[in-house]
Amino acid sequence: MHMSTLLSSSWRFAYLFSLLIIGFTSNCVSSGESIPTPTPWPEQFNALLFTNHTLTGTVQLQMNDLWYDWPNRRTMNYIQYQLGDYLRDVEWNNGAKYLGRAWADGFECHVYTKVDFIYYYEEVGTGRPVWWYFTDG
Repeated sequence: MHMSTLLSSSWRFAYLFSLLIIGFTSNCVSSGESIPTPTPWPEQFNALLFTNHTLTGTVQLQMNDLWYDWPNRRTMNYIQYQLGDYLRDVEWNNGAKYLGRAWADGFECHVYTKVDFIYYYEEVGTGRPVWWYFTDG
């Protein structure tokens, strides 16, 4: 194949490809559609998240039971592995400081804090979560 033919076909391809890209981007920009606004999350909800860790080498499935309560500034994450017990991913078991006992919502509770703006209350008798409090710092 002659060099001038090869160059002209390369230039022709580049020119057509450029026109395609310009046409596509100008169509996206000039379509007149407004940028969508994200839908707000509900203020309180529960969600289940299932994760398959078999490709990471840990060979286990995991279920996360997520609880979210924005008005009361609370969140809770229960983690259950395929054949294991629940792991409560709460503030008292991941680097928090124990503050002692206090009453919350009529329950005697152990109180924990983390990074001076998260407070977690769990019932003394059962260990169940009673109250989470997040301050604005």
